[in-house]
Amino acid sequence: MASVCEGHSRESFVEQIFSSLTTLTLHLNDPVDSVRESCKTCFQSIAPLLNQPPLLELIKESLQPKISLPYAEFISDFCKILVEQYPYKINFFIMNCIIFFKNPVPELRANAATVAGYLIFNLTEEQINGLSKEHILNGKYFRLFFNIKYTKMFFVAFIILLKDSNPEVRCRVSEAMHFMYKF
Repeated sequence: MASVCEGHSRESFVEQIFSSLTTLTLHLNDPVDSVRESCKTCFQSIAPLLNQPPLLELIKESLQPKISLPYAEFISDFCKILVEQYPYKINFFIMNCIIFFKNPVPELRANAATVAGYLIFNLTEEQINGLSKEHILNGKYFRLFFNIKYTKMFFVAFIILLKDSNPEVRCRVSEAMHFMYKF
């Protein structure tokens, strides 16, 4: 499908890619092998449509079938490219990570914390000032989702996840939180 997209349909398809990008990224480290491999294949197919040579190169080099992915290393490089090339999408990407903080699969909760942490780490001072903390963490969705009435702190979502029952999730959240020193 990606190979036949041109013109307006291409723009619509690229928007759909952005809508699914966080989910695909988190599932690259899914506990199920077939899901991980499917996500690698999907990334290989969609990467050319994003017209970002550094991203295409990273995906071609890192997401090889049947080869283990050093997830944190890949996410570090991937998030840096996302922040540089798509600064207008960062709020969206972080919000999509936060949605996964309540996912029933512990590995996906941990992956979401890792991705959000690396996105935050790679932000410039200007991007930090433009980051919609209110939109991400104080909006109606967040309050309902986490059963919180009001908060002014960006860290609340991560602090809640620090209380997760899974020790791997707690460990990955604490690792991700060290990236928030800029706040």
